[in-house]
Amino acid sequence: MSIDWPTIATTGITVTAAGLAYIGSIRPREAAVASSPNDAYRIIARVENDTRTPRFDTRVWPTHWPHDAPEHRFTLVQAHREFQKHMDCHIDHCPRKHAAWTVIVAEEYGHADARRSA
Repeated sequence: MSIDWPTIATTGITVTAAGLAYIGSIRPREAAVASSPNDAYRIIARVENDTRTPRFDTRVWPTHWPHDAPEHRFTLVQAHREFQKHMDCHIDHCPRKHAAWTVIVAEEYGHADARRSA
């Protein structure tokens, strides 16, 4: 089977030309485009003076960092879930995985194996 290079080249040029024509036909949204430096400064000032929404919502803070030790002892179901979430963590470096492992071992659903680390 021979490759027809002229046909492939012609097709590539045609597709490229059509793509460029399409991109050239797209007009940017006029409201978002600053036509002069003064317009840009006006837009920046309007955004900086907008008081409708705070820039950073301080009411939304994480209750804990993902690898911190839990504030209370896990139930067995929670321990299994957290252990799976932290599958890639090493048990000596992740207090949350260590707490989950402690519960699993205490409930006799697992056993500490000295040959391998969890």
